[in-house]
Amino acid sequence: MNKKQRIVKEMARIVGCKQCGIHFRLLYHHRIPGTKAFNIGRDRTRNLPTLLKEMDKCDVLCRSCHQKIHMPGYQRQFVYPSVELWRGYWRVRFWRDKKLCKYFKTKAEAIQFANRYAMGGG
Repeated sequence: MNKKQRIVKEMARIVGCKQCGIHFRLLYHHRIPGTKAFNIGRDRTRNLPTLLKEMDKCDVLCRSCHQKIHMPGYQRQFVYPSVELWRGYWRVRFWRDKKLCKYFKTKAEAIQFANRYAMGGG
């Protein structure tokens, strides 16, 4: 991973997912698909100002939220946590050996748990 790629990843990690707030497994999602000049995560040849200009056209999303945008009818098994508001509580759900759902009163508690669990803390 070169210096530009580290900067791109670190900027996404600092911002976190725009929809659920998680800070891992992040992607850059182009708000207007027709404006996409190149894939930010895979490009190794562009200079930093060009990368930053392309990043301005994007929102940072986790893989789960990104998939919900592109495949709304597709139900997947969650390998990585998904944080969502459900019946007045913040729900963290995913699959490991079995389905796991935990409920929290605040979004901050749910995100903290999801980040800790994803890092292996359980």
